[in-house]
Amino acid sequence: MTARAASYRSGYLYALIRLVKILFLILLFYLLQTVVMPHLKLWGIMPNLLMVIIAILTVSFGKKYAFASGALIGILLETMTPNLRIFNLLIYPALALLCAQIFADMSEIKRELLRIKIAQRQADRRIVAVKGASRPKRLHFHFQRKSADDMEAHLRILLNALLLTLFYEVVMLIYVALDGVQITFSHLLRMMQTLLYTGLWCVLMFPVRGFLGMYRGRRRQNEAIIGDTVMISEKDLKQISMAPDMPDAGAVAEVAEATKLDTRMPQSDEDEQAHGEESPPDAEPVPDTADSGGEEKEQ
Repeated sequence: MTARAASYRSGYLYALIRLVKILFLILLFYLLQTVVMPHLKLWGIMPNLLMVIIAILTVSFGKKYAFASGALIGILLETMTPNLRIFNLLIYPALALLCAQIFADMSEIKRELLRIKIAQRQADRRIVAVKGASRPKRLHFHFQRKSADDMEAHLRILLNALLLTLFYEVVMLIYVALDGVQITFSHLLRMMQTLLYTGLWCVLMFPVRGFLGMYRGRRRQNEAIIGDTVMISEKDLKQISMAPDMPDAGAVAEVAEATKLDTRMPQSDEDEQAHGEESPPDAEPVPDTADSGGEEKEQ
């Protein structure tokens, strides 16, 4: 078996184990909602644990798992407790997919586009601030994202579960109102109590994410980062760096002094001989004509 085939089979095995875990969690939360929660009523209401597990799977694995889990929960509710025909089969996957557009992890393309949009928005604000510095300030609010990073996962799960429950309760109130029941303040109060009770049961996200192995991957990533920083020393980082350090004045002065000393040092004998061979021959001395003429007169 080659390494590629081994990694291929291990990937399929990991996907199969993850699928089995997700199916087990959906069935477990369905049983908790239908069997255990009726005995744990608070203020006469029950939390919606089905929305909690949809929120956990949405933030942990993305939009596809959100829609699939919502559809599976709708099928279970439609087959086991058919109170409203086809209502649960439609409302759960629709709400799961709708909220997944807000709380699921962004794709890389969407993240880059958001970074470009945020940079363009900041540049426009600087231009407006320079041109309209003398204008009076007005009270206004901005509901636009200021960062291209995803919100913290646990906070997204809490908000996603609350928004799913809110949408579900609003749809139920509209259905009741269309059925001829007058909506009173007590209905709204029970809806707020349901939101609060569901938010309290969102603490189940910690053991569920631990069961899915979400914290294990983060721990391994942190260990790898720590190991890399320990293995690379400061000297190696300087050698790898693309921008060399600027030399200080003392080092420059030492290098200049060394070059001056090298120029002042005498040459060796071999260098002198080579220099003598290469130099042109000396001119013959010119005889002194005055001395030669005096000698001839004396003779």
